[in-house]
Amino acid sequence: MIGRAYGTVSAVLSALGFCGIAISVYMQREQYRVAEQQAVRQRHFNLLTFTIHNPEYLDV
Repeated sequence: MIGRAYGTVSAVLSALGFCGIAISVYMQREQYRVAEQQAVRQRHFNLLTFTIHNPEYLDV
């Protein structure tokens, strides 16, 4: 009887651990996506700033 209770508790704890890992992976993926978008915007901003300061490269 006690062995079954520990087995059930173990299964529940394992399921909670798996859910925690899944949530963590999802959050990391979202953070990576936001960081990637931010990097693209920063490159665009740097390019525009460079062009403003060096108008001779505007045609390129």
